[in-house]
Amino acid sequence: NITHLLGLPRSGKSTLLLLKSIFLIIEKEARNILIIKPTILSADILKKRLLSILEHSILSIDLTSINIISKSQLKGMNPKKINTFEIVMCDDAHLFEKEFIFSLKEKCNKSKLLLVNDENIKDDTPLQTFKNQKKRVTFIKSTPLKKSISLIQKLLNQNEEKILIISNEKNRENSRST
Repeated sequence: NITHLLGLPRSGKSTLLLLKSIFLIIEKEARNILIIKPTILSADILKKRLLSILEHSILSIDLTSINIISKSQLKGMNPKKINTFEIVMCDDAHLFEKEFIFSLKEKCNKSKLLLVNDENIKDDTPLQTFKNQKKRVTFIKSTPLKKSISLIQKLLNQNEEKILIISNEKNRENSRST
C-alpha cells in the first residue's frame, strides 16, 4: 500500500505531511504516524515546524502520536516498533538509497507508506519503481479568524452544547477603529 506524492521544490510538501498527520490524528483515522527525514537536522527542523503549527493554532493533539525521525534514527529502532505505525511517510525520498526504500517497504508491511519527492526527479531514481499514485494538492492560506469560525461551525454541526470563544480583545478594538 504505497502512495507517491510529487511536488515542485519548496511547494509545501513537508508542511502537507504535517497537516495531513494532524488531520489524521484529530479525525482518529490514525493513532501513530512516523515521518522519516534524510538527516537528523532536517528531522529537527520538521519537529520545530510541527510545534510552530500547533502553537499558533486552536488544535490540541497528543504530540507523541506524530514521530519525526531521521534515517539513522530509524536504523536504531526496534523492527517490531516500526509496524506499530499505521502510516509511514518518507519525506525527501529521492535522497534515500534504493536498498533503504526496499527495506522500508518490507518493514512497513502493515503500514501505509507514503513517499514524498520533488516533481523533477530523473527516471533512473529508485522511486520510479514505487510510483503507484500521483496526487496534486493545492494549499489555501488561512487566518486565525477563519480557523476559529471553522472550528465553531464544526462544533455547531456536532450539536455541541457548550462552546467557549476566546477573543483577543486588542485585535477586536483595532478592528472597531478602522
